[in-house]
Amino acid sequence: AGVDNNQHNKEADVDETAGVNEEQQLEEVEDQMLEEDFDEDYESSSEEESEEEPDSWRCECCRKDFKSAGQMDNHMKSKKHKEKFKKWRNEQAVMEDLLDELALDP
Repeated sequence: AGVDNNQHNKEADVDETAGVNEEQQLEEVEDQMLEEDFDEDYESSSEEESEEEPDSWRCECCRKDFKSAGQMDNHMKSKKHKEKFKKWRNEQAVMEDLLDELALDP
């Protein structure tokens, strides 16, 4: 009976590990999608400006200014930024929904 118990415990450990791996994979995919969305937003805003390199870069969701593109890139890769960006993105969606509702009301 002891062998069956050990086998059951090993299977439970594998199941838990599989769940953690799936969560990590989902989180990585979500982070990658958010980065791509942010990159598109960042690129489109910088393309609309002139061809010259700006004096400073701004992260709107974190409300931070940077003196170089390298600093901005490092910031965008940070865990703190990614967390704020997720929250900011959700807030933007809520605001858009509210504005749409207001526009529909006579």
